Amino acid sequence: MQDDYLKELKRLEKEIAIQTQRTKVFETRRDNENVAFSNDIQIIRKRVVDYERHIKKLKHHVDKEDTESLIKELQNQQLTEMDLGKLADEIHKIEEDITETKRFKFKM
Repeated sequence: MQDDYLKELKRLEKEIAIQTQRTKVFETRRDNENVAFSNDIQIIRKRVVDYERHIKKLKHHVDKEDTESLIKELQNQQLTEMDLGKLADEIHKIEEDITETKRFKFKM
Protein backbone atom coordinates (compact mmCIF):
# COMPACT_ATOMS: atom_id res chain seq x y z
CA MET A 1 0.00 0.00 0.00
CA GLN A 2 2.81 2.35 0.93
CA ASP A 3 4.56 1.64 -2.38
CA ASP A 4 1.39 2.58 -4.26
CA TYR A 5 1.23 5.89 -2.38
CA LEU A 6 4.89 6.57 -3.09
CA LYS A 7 4.40 5.87 -6.80
CA GLU A 8 1.39 8.15 -6.86
CA LEU A 9 3.33 10.82 -4.98
CA LYS A 10 6.22 10.64 -7.47
CA ARG A 11 3.79 10.79 -10.37
CA LEU A 12 2.16 13.87 -8.87
CA GLU A 13 5.56 15.49 -8.27
CA LYS A 14 6.47 14.93 -11.94
CA GLU A 15 3.12 16.37 -12.98
CA ILE A 16 3.72 19.44 -10.80
CA ALA A 17 7.18 19.90 -12.34
CA ILE A 18 5.72 19.64 -15.85
CA GLN A 19 2.92 22.08 -15.06
CA THR A 20 5.40 24.50 -13.45
CA GLN A 21 7.53 24.41 -16.59
CA ARG A 22 4.47 24.98 -18.79
CA THR A 23 3.48 27.92 -16.60
CA LYS A 24 6.93 29.47 -17.01
CA VAL A 25 6.73 29.07 -20.79
CA PHE A 26 3.27 30.67 -20.89
CA GLU A 27 4.38 33.53 -18.64
CA THR A 28 7.42 34.18 -20.80
CA ARG A 29 5.28 34.14 -23.95
CA ARG A 30 2.72 36.45 -22.34
CA ASP A 31 5.44 38.88 -21.22
CA ASN A 32 6.97 38.93 -24.72
CA GLU A 33 3.59 39.50 -26.32
CA ASN A 34 2.85 42.26 -23.84
CA VAL A 35 6.11 44.06 -24.69
CA ALA A 36 5.47 43.70 -28.42
CA PHE A 37 1.89 44.90 -28.02
CA SER A 38 3.01 47.92 -25.99
CA ASN A 39 5.58 48.81 -28.64
CA ASP A 40 2.98 48.51 -31.40
CA ILE A 41 0.61 50.78 -29.49
CA GLN A 42 3.35 53.38 -28.97
CA ILE A 43 4.18 53.35 -32.68
CA ILE A 44 0.53 53.78 -33.64
CA ARG A 45 0.07 56.61 -31.13
CA LYS A 46 3.09 58.40 -32.62
CA ARG A 47 1.68 57.99 -36.10
CA VAL A 48 -1.72 59.31 -35.02
CA VAL A 49 0.00 62.37 -33.53
CA ASP A 50 1.89 62.84 -36.81
CA TYR A 51 -1.38 62.64 -38.76
CA GLU A 52 -3.05 65.13 -36.43
CA ARG A 53 -0.13 67.53 -36.81
CA HIS A 54 -0.27 67.19 -40.59
CA ILE A 55 -4.04 67.73 -40.66
CA LYS A 56 -3.65 70.86 -38.51
CA LYS A 57 -1.11 72.23 -41.02
CA LEU A 58 -3.51 71.56 -43.87
CA LYS A 59 -6.40 73.14 -41.96
CA HIS A 60 -4.27 76.20 -41.25
CA HIS A 61 -3.60 76.63 -44.98
CA VAL A 62 -7.27 76.18 -45.79
CA ASP A 63 -8.32 78.69 -43.13
CA LYS A 64 -5.86 81.25 -44.52
CA GLU A 65 -7.00 80.38 -48.06
CA ASP A 66 -3.35 79.88 -48.94
CA THR A 67 -3.78 77.59 -51.93
CA GLU A 68 -0.11 77.55 -52.95
CA SER A 69 1.09 76.45 -49.51
CA LEU A 70 -1.71 73.90 -49.34
CA ILE A 71 -0.68 72.39 -52.68
CA LYS A 72 2.98 72.31 -51.63
CA GLU A 73 2.05 70.61 -48.38
CA LEU A 74 -0.09 68.05 -50.19
CA GLN A 75 2.78 67.29 -52.57
CA ASN A 76 5.19 66.87 -49.67
CA GLN A 77 6.96 63.49 -49.57
CA GLN A 78 5.98 62.92 -45.96
CA LEU A 79 2.35 62.73 -47.00
CA THR A 80 3.04 59.75 -49.23
CA GLU A 81 4.73 58.07 -46.28
CA MET A 82 1.71 58.82 -44.09
CA ASP A 83 -0.74 56.31 -45.44
CA LEU A 84 -3.96 56.11 -43.43
CA GLY A 85 -4.79 52.76 -45.00
CA LYS A 86 -1.51 51.35 -43.74
CA LEU A 87 -2.27 52.66 -40.26
CA ALA A 88 -5.72 51.05 -40.35
CA ASP A 89 -4.15 47.76 -41.47
CA GLU A 90 -1.69 47.87 -38.58
CA ILE A 91 -4.47 48.56 -36.09
CA HIS A 92 -6.46 45.65 -37.54
CA LYS A 93 -3.40 43.37 -37.26
CA ILE A 94 -3.00 44.27 -33.60
CA GLU A 95 -6.70 43.55 -33.00
CA GLU A 96 -6.25 40.11 -34.59
CA ASP A 97 -3.18 39.47 -32.44
CA ILE A 98 -5.19 40.32 -29.33
CA THR A 99 -7.98 37.96 -30.39
CA GLU A 100 -5.49 35.17 -31.05
CA THR A 101 -3.74 35.78 -27.73
CA LYS A 102 -7.04 35.53 -25.88
CA ARG A 103 -7.44 32.01 -27.28
CA PHE A 104 -4.27 30.97 -25.45
CA LYS A 105 -5.53 31.80 -21.99
CA PHE A 106 -3.68 29.76 -19.44
CA LYS A 107 -5.81 27.44 -17.36
CA MET A 108 -4.57 25.64 -14.27
